[in-house]
Amino acid sequence: MSNGVRATLIRAIVSVGAASILAIVFQPAAARAASPPTPPDAATRSPATCTVNVETHQQRCFTSFRAAIRAATAGAVTDATEDGKYAATDAKLTAKLDAIGKSSTAASVVLSIEYSVSGYVGDQWVVTASSGCDTNLDEDWELSYVGDRWNDTIGSFRGYGNCWVRHWEDRDFRGSYTPIQGTDNDMGIMNNKASSIAWY
Repeated sequence: MSNGVRATLIRAIVSVGAASILAIVFQPAAARAASPPTPPDAATRSPATCTVNVETHQQRCFTSFRAAIRAATAGAVTDATEDGKYAATDAKLTAKLDAIGKSSTAASVVLSIEYSVSGYVGDQWVVTASSGCDTNLDEDWELSYVGDRWNDTIGSFRGYGNCWVRHWEDRDFRGSYTPIQGTDNDMGIMNNKASSIAWY
């Protein structure tokens, strides 16, 4: 290739590159605004909060922990924090949820809040029923399968409404299981392995 042809090609490439840069920089604002946003990184997105009723298996997800608790208690608790990160250590919320669990007129009771990460953080799954647990350590409520979204995801939990909780590794209450306990901030060898749950 001669020097003249090479120089002509280089000028053409530089010219096309500059034109492309100018087209991007001076793109109309409306066209830039129409570009789809970059999805947030999973590590920085806000935690998801969902509720599930053990009787109907109906699941709903919410944009805030406060909205989920409002729905989970049929409107009885409206002042939960927006973010559920500290809910397990919130004494006022615990007292309210436990009181609702003992009420014979409650429309919906929180049995437990399950978290996707040890230490009561990550996504939250608020489990509800029409009543709390009694004072006997017999089984009151159960979920033979937590569903695909929550299977092998639970890392910590706290029970409410007088409920103690046991998690099994497999569906239908089979395989390894945790002790029956009211709360656990680290599920140890059962971390992110639970597939079925019972409340006592």
